[in-house]
Amino acid sequence: MTRALRLTALLTPALLSACQASTKAADSAGETTPGASVSDVTETGSRTLAGLQCPAQVVRVEGGVPHIYAHDRVDLARVFGFVQAQDRFFSMDLARRLGLGQVSALLGDSALASDMESRASGMTFVAERVL
Repeated sequence: MTRALRLTALLTPALLSACQASTKAADSAGETTPGASVSDVTETGSRTLAGLQCPAQVVRVEGGVPHIYAHDRVDLARVFGFVQAQDRFFSMDLARRLGLGQVSALLGDSALASDMESRASGMTFVAERVL
């Protein structure tokens, strides 16, 4: 076992217990914890994200703007990356459909002119060759 792997194996239980201990201490002292400010929000979904040391919450407000509550910066960065990927997926799918001339399948008849233009210009042929 490498030194880094041994160190990680030794520190992981300590970090997990530190997360639980700091949360319990803050709760018993009457302090607010990062999750306390979102406890009244109705949960609409839950995901398990590998690599988190402590639970984290994502609250989306008007306009879908995410507010991330995490125990430390490492967890915050990991959750931020996940949220960013979720938001980016729609724009990537829309760009793919634009190249294939299939936007009207998603948006309806209002995008039919765009699909016809994409297919007439040969973008569909190029997109299929690339994919």
